[in-house]
Amino acid sequence: MGQKHRKLLLAGSLLLVNVLVFMIALAKTNEMVKMPVAKEAILPRMKITEEMVAYIEVPKQAVRNNMYQSKKAIIGKVAAIEGLIPKGSFFYKGAIEASDTLKDAPALALKKGQSAFSLSCNLLKSAGNSIVAFQHVDVYVTIDDRSAGMKSDVLLQNVRVLSIKDRKGKELGKDDDGVPYVCVLAVQDEQIPLLQKALEMGSVDIYAIHTSAYRQPEAVLKTSSEVLEVLR
Repeated sequence: MGQKHRKLLLAGSLLLVNVLVFMIALAKTNEMVKMPVAKEAILPRMKITEEMVAYIEVPKQAVRNNMYQSKKAIIGKVAAIEGLIPKGSFFYKGAIEASDTLKDAPALALKKGQSAFSLSCNLLKSAGNSIVAFQHVDVYVTIDDRSAGMKSDVLLQNVRVLSIKDRKGKELGKDDDGVPYVCVLAVQDEQIPLLQKALEMGSVDIYAIHTSAYRQPEAVLKTSSEVLEVLR
């Protein structure tokens, strides 16, 4: 074999090696892996069940160290208090925690400047059995004032529900069949007198709101509310 032929053979071999290396690198780049995602929106402090988790395929390059990669590592944990997990979202390690870290007392879930305010569920006509702990609601007040007449409007917006309990004080979750008796809300300290007066003068009701509002400020007083002037 001549020197020219040997050079051509060497060049061909190097080209083949480069092609193989490129193909291996491309295969790794396009490698897909299965990752768990939320099949539905998971509210703060909600326990994660197998039915809430689905798998999708994503490029391996998209996987980060702070993502859970196994359904087994997620089931049984709960969403963190600030950790609403949107539908279709990956499960991040800072957004969920072990269920044994939960605190029973609603007061321990209060933020600075907040107080727990309890309402009898008998008074909540619109809520029914659909409201669960750590869901967010708008608080409506209806007042039949002799001078101002009948007024009904939102008083507080984006209020977090701390707990729902039955008559025996048992916490009720999403799948519980018990009858709600007491609803505990997280409101601002200065809003307590307004709610107390609202109960004296009329009725208080709550309506569940869309999860997109959960990241907004909590327990916001609606300053343009028609009932606010009557309560002050």
